Amino acid sequence: MFVKQKINKSIKKSKTASELLNDITNIALDNNANNIHLEPRGYYYHIRYRIDNELKNVGRMPFEFGTKLINYINKIKSKNDNFTLDLKNKSININSYSFPTIFGEKVTLNFIKKDGIGLTSLKLNKDQINTITNSLLNDKGLILLTGFKASEKNKVLYALMHNLLENNNSNLFSIEDYIDYSLPNVKQKALEKFDDTSVFRNLQTINKKNPNAIMLSHITGPTTAKMVINSALLNNLIITYLPNKEEYNKIPSLDHWGIDEYLIKSALKLIIHPDEDGINIIEY
Repeated sequence: MFVKQKINKSIKKSKTASELLNDITNIALDNNANNIHLEPRGYYYHIRYRIDNELKNVGRMPFEFGTKLINYINKIKSKNDNFTLDLKNKSININSYSFPTIFGEKVTLNFIKKDGIGLTSLKLNKDQINTITNSLLNDKGLILLTGFKASEKNKVLYALMHNLLENNNSNLFSIEDYIDYSLPNVKQKALEKFDDTSVFRNLQTINKKNPNAIMLSHITGPTTAKMVINSALLNNLIITYLPNKEEYNKIPSLDHWGIDEYLIKSALKLIIHPDEDGINIIEY
């Protein structure tokens, strides 16, 4: 049965908000979705799943149903916006993010993964693990990922942050397009609108809090890129991803954003990219 048909069947048969939430969550997990978006538009709440980093429309429900569902989510979530759903065969941890719109409250439910996020979960040899661990000891600098697919990129980013936690680092922050893994003691923030302006403003705010390290899902544009380079040179350790169609083993060119190569090279500690054997690491 197609996803939309399953969603529509669930909306018709569900007698409570709890039952509906469990159903749409189960359907999302069965289709390898990373999160669920509940978006008010006119007389309906639209349901969208993020699958392979793409938002897909999977159904809609009457506005009244959507309002009851969101009220239920707001009731069961904790102060840090997390909650756990006990489904038939498993429990799933969820981070809830709400955003007011002119039509009503929009909610994103991010599925939080917990297992397999350390450096040992990556295909790294002992020397590579030592190189990364030593680079993460720096109090400033740039660790740059490039060339990875979205799911692979997230796994590497979280593995690096997990290593920082294992070494008793505190005051760690992240700015993310969506939260894929829960990192205890990291101040994680998922942005509703992950664009150059929003990311820049959040980086500005975090920089005032004297962070030990910041993880950024990816560099979004020239304003963010300049802030990342300046922060890495002067204040903080920055771990991020740069979409790059060039050769991965070279320093990426950001001339089109007005950033000279020598500034990037001065900030860089590592470039991490995929290769035929797994993962390659270039140290600077």
